[in-house]
Amino acid sequence: PELKPVAVVTDRDGREVQQFEVATGMPHGLVSFGGRFGEVAVSPAGRYLALAAGPDATVLVYDLKAGRRVLAEKVGAKAPTRVAFADGCEVLFLQTEGKAVRRFDLATGKELAELAGSGEFTWQVAVSSDGKRLATGMHG
Repeated sequence: PELKPVAVVTDRDGREVQQFEVATGMPHGLVSFGGRFGEVAVSPAGRYLALAAGPDATVLVYDLKAGRRVLAEKVGAKAPTRVAFADGCEVLFLQTEGKAVRRFDLATGKELAELAGSGEFTWQVAVSSDGKRLATGMHG
């Protein structure tokens, strides 16, 4: 079976992500960035790495298998942007500042229909393993 890497921030400035193979603990690759990032998510199969990066909260998604960036979406948020993946599908979910949850098909790079947001500041976004349910956690 294919080993699934997990991403771990490795420096204090939030500029590098080190991947490790879960089964062995061995390093699997290092991804470096020119600016800081906050939110990090890895797709369940380990293929995609998503980061909310920089002062304009650009969401960057990398295809780790192909070794290239597949999405750069400026969300212009003042608050942190939250990113999540569903198991078994190539869809990125992102939300910021209580707005609608945006979805991107990573295979095509196209944005899918938005899902209504809570209207509140969101601290967490989680997707069920089948991609059919979305949960957001609010500050309150």
